[in-house]
Amino acid sequence: MAIDASRFAFVFVCHGGELQIKALLLAASLREQFGDAPELIAAVPHPIDVWGSPSPAALAMLRRLRVDVQAVENPIGPAYPIGNKLACFGVATRAASVVVLDSDILCLRSLDSDPAAATGFAAKPADKRTFPGDAEVWQPLYAAAGVDMPQTRVTTTLGGESGPPYFNSGVVFTTQPARLGAAWIECARTLNPVLEARGQRHWLDQVALPIAVRRCGMAFACLDDDFNFPAHLKSMPDRLPAFCHYHWPEVVAGEPRLRERVRRLAVHHPELHDAIAEDPQWAPLLRESSWRRGHARDIDPADLSTMLVASPQLRLLNELVASSREAFGFFPAHSPRALEYPWVLAELQDMAHGSRILDVGAGVNVLPLALARRGAAVTTIDAHPLVRDPRRREDWNEWGFLDYAAFDARVRSVHARYEDWSADASFDAIYSVSVIEHLPARLRRRWIAAFAAQLRGDGVLLLSVDLAPGSDALWNRSEGTVVEDRGEHGDLDTLRAELAQAGFRVGATQVVRGLPHSNVDVALLRATR
Repeated sequence: MAIDASRFAFVFVCHGGELQIKALLLAASLREQFGDAPELIAAVPHPIDVWGSPSPAALAMLRRLRVDVQAVENPIGPAYPIGNKLACFGVATRAASVVVLDSDILCLRSLDSDPAAATGFAAKPADKRTFPGDAEVWQPLYAAAGVDMPQTRVTTTLGGESGPPYFNSGVVFTTQPARLGAAWIECARTLNPVLEARGQRHWLDQVALPIAVRRCGMAFACLDDDFNFPAHLKSMPDRLPAFCHYHWPEVVAGEPRLRERVRRLAVHHPELHDAIAEDPQWAPLLRESSWRRGHARDIDPADLSTMLVASPQLRLLNELVASSREAFGFFPAHSPRALEYPWVLAELQDMAHGSRILDVGAGVNVLPLALARRGAAVTTIDAHPLVRDPRRREDWNEWGFLDYAAFDARVRSVHARYEDWSADASFDAIYSVSVIEHLPARLRRRWIAAFAAQLRGDGVLLLSVDLAPGSDALWNRSEGTVVEDRGEHGDLDTLRAELAQAGFRVGATQVVRGLPHSNVDVALLRATR
């Protein structure tokens, strides 16, 4: 049975730029699920010349949705944009319970109860203990704020780490907004110089929040994913959560139900539709997704969640998963790809615009499309005898020759043996994902010589390499067949020496072991000439 929604005021930040798209989506989704009963309050940070005003169209939509627009001021300063959220509990409202929401949230269901009614405060524990340290780290922070540290332990929802109370501040319920808001701001101001000196200011809001709760003498209720679902870290459950924290449009693009919800809201709200259509990162969401779950080669949701939680390039991985599924129907079910693809993209994206980039042994992978979108002139080369037909994607895997021009005319694809191919010009970057280690050593050295000949003087070479588990031995199989004896095939030191002999300077090599359901470890090598 749904609760009387008139007891709630939902508060979120709205200012110019991309954030107004998120705020409009949130407001529309709240009205869709709760109707006219609750207060909706858009906290617009001032001064306007710092943060930017919502557009006239956005303000018109907010008025039509009966959203109260109130000015707030960042209590920390413009160098800390997250601080705008700290001012949200100070808005004027008569509601019994105030809910402060990050703007990058969609409301997908109404609520059955007020989770803060019994304790005065409710939030979900953090997904991961992103702010490191146990009592020895937290005790001085509580002391600086003039309160004692509680003995209560809280467990993160994904990482399973136990420690002092630490919450995700994306969805916060309280029945004492003025009191909690004032304490949150005061604690944040006290801790700001301490965390800034440590390079940990990014987590200021989440560090100050449990300390503020303690200062107010409030108990707390720990919420579950239903109130703040981390869609950027794991696949959506069958039963939609009440609040979905998507973070970025790439995450919405990868979840068909979220994408359809956004499309539906855009149809009903022309101002929202126009704002989405004008933003290149959001505009693709207005098209119906062609991806449907069930492809035999798509990555297991649990494995993907494990890789997302551990990924240093979280947003890029979400983008690549969504793009691969949209183009090919799957993201490879081999978990190392969730490490290798975002690593390559992170290394190349800043130099991509106007660059010539070569993908050697491309097979079927999403990187050429992602780099082309960033303005690169991409060439792919692969000699695999199986030619992929874009009309029959349901039986694809990541092997085979694919003419990428069927997906993006900016990508040129060559069906040839790399060792026999002559490039018509040098490349700014060359990369190869988990290919070179599958070649016999003699052929591998020919490829390395070709890399050196085709890469311009200040170019970059990126190689990801499969290793035999628990060792530095190069993986000596290709599509299940042993290519040569391990002794002859060599190890990571052998490969580095071959690169050096060809004139490459090999930087630090990253070796990653223990990837989920993987029969190999992975090395990531970056080399320059």
